[in-house]
Amino acid sequence: MKTTLSLLFATFLSVLGLSYSPSLSSPPPAFVPQKIEIAKSHTEQTPLAHAPVKKIVAKKVATTTPAVLTPKAPTSTATASTTPSTSTASDFISQVEQEAFALMNTERAKNGLSALVWNATLASVARAHSADMLAHQYFDHTDQSGCSSACRVTNAGYLWQAVGENIYMMEGYKLSAHDTAVQIVQGWMNSPGHKANILGQQFTEQGVGAAQSGDTIYITSDYGKPR
Repeated sequence: MKTTLSLLFATFLSVLGLSYSPSLSSPPPAFVPQKIEIAKSHTEQTPLAHAPVKKIVAKKVATTTPAVLTPKAPTSTATASTTPSTSTASDFISQVEQEAFALMNTERAKNGLSALVWNATLASVARAHSADMLAHQYFDHTDQSGCSSACRVTNAGYLWQAVGENIYMMEGYKLSAHDTAVQIVQGWMNSPGHKANILGQQFTEQGVGAAQSGDTIYITSDYGKPR
């Protein structure tokens, strides 16, 4: 019926010279929901691997390292004496210290040099450094706080013009105090850098300090010339 009326109306308009186009309604477009994506990035980075320091300590092998130091301005005075102090070391360790001290002066005498005088401040610094190396399992002139041998003697109040240091570690030996000292000093004398410290004409004083745990021994010898 609706279509018939539309055709009649279109015919009527055509008689009048007019046109008519019916509007064809189309269904509204289907609603397409908008897609929203929220992404978060997360990156896990593997921490940088720090290569472990390899500490290889061979039985019956001694390790030594000389120190080459440049004098710097210290802050106070030194205390010197002619004989080693044994008040803070065990009997065996104190004997090793005394024997090593005597043997190094013997080497100086062989080379026409005057004997070094025992200095209690240098000995205290040397003994403390040997104990620290033993306790923390390292072997170096610079301790774990970053303080060098020159730093340590300066902090102890030793006013110096020149300072030097030898260190030595031995493990696995069962020797007398004398033979232990002989091995240490011979080891140093067979090394040019250590020998230069022992025979150094710039030095007038010395302190030797050792530390022991079982068959492991660390020994430090500090050399100095006071201001």
